[in-house]
Amino acid sequence: MSSPFTSILNTNYVPSEQEIKVITQFLEGPELALSGIQVQIEKHEAILQDLRVKRDLLQSTVDDHRTIISPARRLPDDTLREIFVRCLPQDHNATMYAGDAPILICHICSRWREVALTTPILWASLHVPIYAMPKGWTQDSSLEKLLCDRDEGVKNWIERSGALPLSLSFAPPYEPSPSFPSCIDLRRILCTLNPVLQRCIEVDIRCAGSPEDVSTAFDIPEWKDRYPFLEAQKVRLHLDPIGPYATWIKWKDSLRQQADNVLRKFGVSRSKRLTSLALYSLGFPRRASDFLTQYASLSQLQVLRLQSQDPSDLETWPPRETYGEIPIFQILQQCPMLIIFDANVCSLGDVNQSQIGTLIHNNLQYLSLYFSISHRPFLAPLFKVCEWPAMKSLLPLIQAAVGQSLASLTLNCGFWLVDDFPNFPNLIQLHLDYYGRDIVSRPETEHVDGHGKALHGKTASGIFAALTPSATGTPPHSCPLLRYLKWEGNTHFSDESLSDLLLARASSPHSSGPFKQVHIKFNYGRNTERIVERCATLVLDGLDLYLTQMEGEPKLTLPNPLVAKAGLSVQPNVFAFGWDGYLLSPVLL
Repeated sequence: MSSPFTSILNTNYVPSEQEIKVITQFLEGPELALSGIQVQIEKHEAILQDLRVKRDLLQSTVDDHRTIISPARRLPDDTLREIFVRCLPQDHNATMYAGDAPILICHICSRWREVALTTPILWASLHVPIYAMPKGWTQDSSLEKLLCDRDEGVKNWIERSGALPLSLSFAPPYEPSPSFPSCIDLRRILCTLNPVLQRCIEVDIRCAGSPEDVSTAFDIPEWKDRYPFLEAQKVRLHLDPIGPYATWIKWKDSLRQQADNVLRKFGVSRSKRLTSLALYSLGFPRRASDFLTQYASLSQLQVLRLQSQDPSDLETWPPRETYGEIPIFQILQQCPMLIIFDANVCSLGDVNQSQIGTLIHNNLQYLSLYFSISHRPFLAPLFKVCEWPAMKSLLPLIQAAVGQSLASLTLNCGFWLVDDFPNFPNLIQLHLDYYGRDIVSRPETEHVDGHGKALHGKTASGIFAALTPSATGTPPHSCPLLRYLKWEGNTHFSDESLSDLLLARASSPHSSGPFKQVHIKFNYGRNTERIVERCATLVLDGLDLYLTQMEGEPKLTLPNPLVAKAGLSVQPNVFAFGWDGYLLSPVLL
């Protein structure tokens, strides 16, 4: 509609009284038309709303009847049970968390609940959170009710498992202290479950507190002259004596003796079924090997893990538990069936190779040895006397004899890797964890950072240069099958060297294929926009590129001391590619 006032619209013009009257008269027509249109809109909206109500009623009727004939409803109970079992967590025990199976399944419908509750295998594993009680604790009504509810829930859970073998784990929900040990509640729940412990085929226990508390944690009257875990096939035991160093020294001998007693109570000395044993923070004597090798059952072990899975335990050297060279070699001698082995090593230079002979492990596929860079000479006799034809994953690895078969490699501080890359033609996964951080003296010509530590330019951008295909393909780049890369900390390389590597691997005619997954954790507030911009097309094509920072990660707080998943120990698959569950396969996808 044309207006006689177009020239003053959208201006600061102030109309006169006469002009105001004219404008008011002019607006009568448009406002009347606007009212009519609004009435029509409301009329049509009422019609639409009525149609929506009818539609929703019809949709509800259709959905209700479709539900009756849905394929899921017609599934036999046995098929449902198979589906439910595959919903269970694969890398840890089931928990009482309402958002995970099997609890979640019980909340879907009455039939699913009935089927789930009558499927014993769904209830054959459980993680039990342990409460860290204060020293001198006396029964408190609120806390006692919390623990009684927990105990009752655990007993009901296990009753549903029927007579099936059990997998149980016990751990405190947060880091205990000498004033708040977890041993008291651990002993309580073990006494409560004593009648069913003989059914355990997998048991994972973390007992933390003062050395005195830990040393007496398993003095349970019901265990006298019996072995509740004699049938266990997998045992994971983490005794964590915490407190002042002087106090720990006082109880050190007692802890070692108690550790031996605990292992015997777990049936290690008698078991013919034990195939997996994990021991952490037990105060083993570094030079004595008979603590472990005295058990004849070690000869049947397929998994022996002596390294803590807590990353904080590997941040400083030495860790609380290390083994001398002789115990390491004697363990390797006594355990010919090993597939997985890890340990912290304190090299004492006391190995006599003539007394060891040659050790051939046809089954060993995963080896992790954590030791100071100053103890690196320990590797020489290790590689001279040992043969590992089946090795797939080695931490650390330096030798060409093993490198030819490796598919996965993890390294942390101190190793010069570039010159060894040609030894790894079949490497598919590389994980560098704080790579290059060490305190070993380097040549004066080497660049150092503000803290006097070597920047390792040779092993930072140099690594990417060795992995990047050249324009001519000569010389050939290293590790042509590499598809998974993870680099955490000490990222002393340029944005260009990383993006050039990713782009060249994706587009070069001399490359066998692009990366599938690259996770980089920078540690100095790195601006990653340039990398993201250059690699945007690769991400669109499927590259899992994850760039993050070491600092500023929030710490989660626990709203309840018995949160269902608190203290849960996740056991990753050491033969997995990538960090999202890609399984090892001889065929490169």
